[in-house]
Amino acid sequence: MVLVIGLLPFLTKEDIQECSRLIEKTIHYLNEEALEFTGILYGGFFKTKTGIKFIEFNARFGDPEAMNVINSFETPFADVATSVFEGNLSLEKCKFNGKNSFLVYVVSQEYAVKSSVPPVEFTLNKERVESKGVKVYFANAKKIGENRYCSVSNSRLFALEKTGDNLEELKNEVYQVVEEEVDPVLDYRRDIGMMYEH
Repeated sequence: MVLVIGLLPFLTKEDIQECSRLIEKTIHYLNEEALEFTGILYGGFFKTKTGIKFIEFNARFGDPEAMNVINSFETPFADVATSVFEGNLSLEKCKFNGKNSFLVYVVSQEYAVKSSVPPVEFTLNKERVESKGVKVYFANAKKIGENRYCSVSNSRLFALEKTGDNLEELKNEVYQVVEEEVDPVLDYRRDIGMMYEH
């Protein structure tokens, strides 16, 4: 079963159907080979001028993509995972709240440029960020003092996420928090949710 929970502004139902077709074809192939697949099949796709293009499959949650999905659950995630394990997942057992979710990951300035860099120390006032309605999800950072953190590896450090009704407003609010609260020694993508013409 493939669940479709909503469309980004630049996607059509036909785009989603094409992605679903490719995922279902892959699962069908696995079943033909007498393998039983139960779990997450995360498909990575691009939308181009010539249609949907497949990038990769992962048998895990996509990060950060899954964070947006999980924040959109109405059904407790543990219940969804149990239904997957028991093989009886259905639309009734996997309800969504109908909200949008917008997320930006914050990284070191050398992320994706160098494979190994010295630890980066930075400040972040988590309480102040969350008082603005934006959640903080730490990844590769450890607390070393009052509002002080240090990177653990050259990977994503933390995510800032907000859930609400209007995607464009969420985008503006999260980016405003990024600009006001993120230490300038860090970096982030400024093009999340943007469209490009190539």
